[in-house]
Amino acid sequence: MFGRVTGITETMDTATDSGNVKKWPFCTQAVILENNILREILKVTSIPGIISFAGGMPAEELFPYEDILRAAANLLEAKDGASLQYSLSRGTPELRQWIIENTPSTTRLTLESVLITSGAQQGLDIVGRSFLEPGDRVLTTTPTYVGLIHAFNYYRADLVTCETGDEGIDPDDLEAKLSSAPAKLIYLVPSYDNPTGHTMPMDRREAVMKLAAKFGVPVIDDNPYGDLYYDGNPMPSLRLLNPEWTIELRTFSKTISPGLRIGWMHAPEPHLAIFEKMKQATDLHTNTFCQRLIHEYCSAGLLPDHVEGLRTAYRSRLAVMLDSLEKEMPEGISWVEPKGGLFIWLTLPPHMDSEHLLKLAVEAKVAFVPGRPFYPKDGAANTLRLNFSNQPEDRIKDGIARLGKIVKRDL
Repeated sequence: MFGRVTGITETMDTATDSGNVKKWPFCTQAVILENNILREILKVTSIPGIISFAGGMPAEELFPYEDILRAAANLLEAKDGASLQYSLSRGTPELRQWIIENTPSTTRLTLESVLITSGAQQGLDIVGRSFLEPGDRVLTTTPTYVGLIHAFNYYRADLVTCETGDEGIDPDDLEAKLSSAPAKLIYLVPSYDNPTGHTMPMDRREAVMKLAAKFGVPVIDDNPYGDLYYDGNPMPSLRLLNPEWTIELRTFSKTISPGLRIGWMHAPEPHLAIFEKMKQATDLHTNTFCQRLIHEYCSAGLLPDHVEGLRTAYRSRLAVMLDSLEKEMPEGISWVEPKGGLFIWLTLPPHMDSEHLLKLAVEAKVAFVPGRPFYPKDGAANTLRLNFSNQPEDRIKDGIARLGKIVKRDL
């Protein structure tokens, strides 16, 4: 289940499995690419009684079931043939039009500057396909999003981490890394980072974008959590600061439903044709019905109130988890208090190993994500990530109490 990361269960080598299964000539990268640890850890949610803080999952009870049902009924009862038909690789014009009309911009957005993707994760793969040759340098934070590591490892990119603090990436170290050797891309989650929850302040955002323009290196602004802010006003995307050097990845997964798998990319119109070719090579186009379904829902004006309800609920759950950590965790444990997003990042004493701790936690029916997979190379074993959005408040209290007992015992 957890492969080489935790050793909780055995892994299967599909290329050399014994018995009657013949060895197939898979390419090297397919064989050596490790499983995405987050997808593997989600399997523990099937254990009866488990309280999982592992996934980056929205709360299922807050999905807009009735509104989605009405939107689907409207499409099907009208025999909307376009909903069940092939569509454009860039996405349905209606949804792209809604996106550009509801996206803050300092420059004029057009239908040709938006590409609909099968979730924001496919956006990462499309960018990787478009830019990366083996050994190409990609500069990022430490730690960074494990999905980025998994996606770009396939293309054998050299993920180079920069010094990172509570305010995100250090522009001085970023400049030093850019000066030392060519880089193809800079990858950041500047708003409510996954996994740390950090938010990059305006001065650093401006500094990063000036460096991107100076060195001619595009910046990926992975922005799935931008609408989920709980303290003050939302931070502007990097695209607003310098659209010529930004690829912004967005998604409806955190605000409507991750299962519908609808995300999108903002990129300068002249370059989007390259991304469109990569999209065509993967799946031709994103699920048409889900695109039409989300457009039906959004065009009815339902999204703003729904997102405000999510902010209210998640703000309360975040407060409960932070309060529970204060009560249950012993001295020597520290954590980030995020202003938005879905995650809290914990740092344990240096001698502790969160992967070992996870084994003990699963026995006590509580789960989290160890920190090591979020580091492209050598990582801090004494870190872990907690998700606060997916569990109701009483289970958050119970789960953190269980985890606190385990931490105290392991200390």
